Amino acid sequence: MAFYLSTQVSFGQVPSNDPNWSSTPFLDDEFNTSEHFGAGHLWDSIIEGEGNTCFYGLNMLSFQTISTYSVLAIKVDTSSFSSCSPPSSYPVQSGGILSTSSYKYGYYTANCEMAFNGVDFNGNFWMYGGVTGTSGWWNEIDCEIINSYQNGDRSGSWPYPINDFTSGVHFDDASYTNMVYGSNNFINSTIENTFHVYSFEWLPNHIIWYFDGNQINELTTEIPDHAISIWISPWTSSGAHTTDEYPGYEYVDYVRAYDLIMDSCSYSKIFKQNADISNFAPGVRSSITFGNGTNNIDLSTLTNPLVFRASSFTIPKNSTYTFKASGKALMLIPTSCYTPLN
Repeated sequence: MAFYLSTQVSFGQVPSNDPNWSSTPFLDDEFNTSEHFGAGHLWDSIIEGEGNTCFYGLNMLSFQTISTYSVLAIKVDTSSFSSCSPPSSYPVQSGGILSTSSYKYGYYTANCEMAFNGVDFNGNFWMYGGVTGTSGWWNEIDCEIINSYQNGDRSGSWPYPINDFTSGVHFDDASYTNMVYGSNNFINSTIENTFHVYSFEWLPNHIIWYFDGNQINELTTEIPDHAISIWISPWTSSGAHTTDEYPGYEYVDYVRAYDLIMDSCSYSKIFKQNADISNFAPGVRSSITFGNGTNNIDLSTLTNPLVFRASSFTIPKNSTYTFKASGKALMLIPTSCYTPLN
């Protein structure tokens, strides 16, 4: 868990405010009409039945311009035909995409809009892998955007607002009973019909979820440790309702993923004076120590914010040494080293 000294700052707009992330994403797709799907490309379409929704491949995907964005439009609709059997079990059809490659660890982010009026819409940006029904390892990271009706909050009136950011992980044991859902975060304003940035930082020691750059949840147990695929597949949990307004859409402006800078992760660092901090090359370290017990460090003269990542941190204390951070925020994020896949 990240901890702070002096004034706490909002850790927003990762990775731009955290110099320890690479400035170049290892995955970057700003969807446009030149996009292709299938073997040899970044994405494939989903054709399968899930819950009450049939994911019907490329038929439910299109490219549009929404709010000046060139987007991938994923449609959710009712239809008289279905590629899933039996058709009567799937009254709703949708589109979906999954990455043709699997990824492990990093910062994953997507700019999306949920456009649907109904009682059980489920928009999402998530990662999944493994064989369905195989137990024993955690294989799903959820970032789901649903309306309050699904979690039993029926105090409002239809259409129920899409305002619940559900985050968590679980492993596939066929019954889906072994879950660790971190939280259901109800956003103050409704999320639908507006673009928002949904993100999560997946590292060996934690997963942190963000909404528009602001941290909303952190999990430090049962962290997946296998490479898995990126999925975007809006659906409805209980089928078509007479009050739902179809079609609905999830619009995707971009999907990006970044790695931490790991080229110095085997080295420790001791900051003996302010100049050491000012000239510090970003990147994860095995350990970081502030001060050597004799030199004073005054962070109040340095640029804010200060973000450091290491497996461990040490701040020596004795009567001749001062560590001053008045008016400035220091963020220390315990971060395990890992080998980037990309």
